[in-house]
Amino acid sequence: MNAVDSFLDGLNHPCRREIDALRSVIRGSEPGLQESVKWEAPSFALVDHFATLLLKGDGVRLVLHRGTKKVAKPMVPIDVSPLSAKWQAPDRCVVSFSSLADIEAKAPDLVRVLKEWIAQLEEIQGDSVGV
Repeated sequence: MNAVDSFLDGLNHPCRREIDALRSVIRGSEPGLQESVKWEAPSFALVDHFATLLLKGDGVRLVLHRGTKKVAKPMVPIDVSPLSAKWQAPDRCVVSFSSLADIEAKAPDLVRVLKEWIAQLEEIQGDSVGV
């Protein structure tokens, strides 16, 4: 059992099946991806964190972000419309999932968006996020 599983076991979240399914999709999207607990939730990183689950409230949400380092170069908008996601800022997107079936249906589009997000971060950060 890893630290994220232990954390989630202690949380006893009502959407645990959905959380685990989403974690699996994210972990499978990119080789070398690291998962840890950050900001009181599962968070994903290559060099810096770029995606974090938001577990408060109903359902499960995924926040795409740029980590903790300030980066001046703007992100190029990514088409997240198949995910029914919302851009909170030019470099912060929230994807909501309503059920296990919703996660499964959105998985291919989520993987595409994650790959595009990571590719931009690699370019912006001079390939320091690379695989």
